[in-house]
Amino acid sequence: MAGEAGVTDPVLWGGDYLRLMRQRALQPDMVGFGDDLAAQLKLCGWMGRHVPAMNQQLQAHLEACAGCFAPAQRQLVEVYAAPLNPSLGIDALCNIQAQPTTILIDVGRVAPGDWLAVVAHEYAHAHLQSPGHDRNFAQTLGHLCLGLGLGPVPPLTATADWLKNWPPTPSCADSRRFWQGAGTGG
Repeated sequence: MAGEAGVTDPVLWGGDYLRLMRQRALQPDMVGFGDDLAAQLKLCGWMGRHVPAMNQQLQAHLEACAGCFAPAQRQLVEVYAAPLNPSLGIDALCNIQAQPTTILIDVGRVAPGDWLAVVAHEYAHAHLQSPGHDRNFAQTLGHLCLGLGLGPVPPLTATADWLKNWPPTPSCADSRRFWQGAGTGG
C-alpha cells in the first residue's frame, strides 16, 4: 500500500491512505468527514500512527472468515479501517465492484470486540458478490456465524431489514472523535 514503505511522516502516510480508501469506496465522498484543512491534517496524522495496527487485526478477522470456506470457494477480498462519512449512518461497506472486492470498516463506530462480527457480515456480501440481504445472504452469514462462533445464526426467514444488522452490534452515531484521537470507538 502507498505510504507503508519509505514514508515515515504519519500525516503523509495518512493522506496517502485516505486517498486510497476513497478510491476503494463505492464513491470517494463515502470516506472522510469533509472537514477543514486542520481537521484533515489531524485525521491523517492520527491514521498514520494507528491504522496499520488496526488493519492487521481486521486482516486476521478476514482470514478467519475465509477459513470458513474451501479454498476454491473463496473470493479475493481485502479489508481496511476507514473513516466513513457520518451522513451514511453505516459501520461498514463492501464494494463488490472493486478488484479485489474491498471491505471498509469504520472502526470508530464499532467496539474492537465487535469487529469480527462486522467483518463477517461484509464478508458474506463479498463471498456472494451481492449487496442484498436475501435468503442466500442469510445462509452464508449463518455459515460464518457457526464457523466463527458468533452466536445464533440468522433464520432463513429473516427480512432484509433484520439481516442488515446481523450479527447485532451496537454502534456509535458519529466516529469523528475516535478518528481524531479522542475516543475509543464503539
